[in-house]
Amino acid sequence: DERLYIELTFLANGYSLDFIKYHIKRFLTRFNPNEQKPMNLNRSTYLSFRNELFRCIDQQKRDLFEEQQLQKNHQLIQLHYLFDWGSRCQFNKKFYQYWSTILEQDPEFKKYRLKIKLNTKHCYSSNTLLARSNNTYL
Repeated sequence: DERLYIELTFLANGYSLDFIKYHIKRFLTRFNPNEQKPMNLNRSTYLSFRNELFRCIDQQKRDLFEEQQLQKNHQLIQLHYLFDWGSRCQFNKKFYQYWSTILEQDPEFKKYRLKIKLNTKHCYSSNTLLARSNNTYL
């Protein structure tokens, strides 16, 4: 019933059926452990799905609150870096590994209880930038 209500609300607000189907599919695939097998939402699976969804929302709220507290206490370091190629997850994992082994083992540094958050910015390839600059001169 809730899914139908959501779909009808989107339709009533002028969204196309294709738009609604696309975003519902993306939403469901985020929580579906087996992408090859579509999620069957009967009453019992829907209740467990709904509980999992609310658990994720609660976790996001806790994470956001923690981040706000760290910012308020000046304990959050946010690094923005350009990402062009390679495995971003692998880079982040290695970075956090180095962060914890090198910096957090220093007793003087550890007393500040700082947290670091990595944020990526997409770096266009040089070919794309050259193509853009050449178009301005044509």
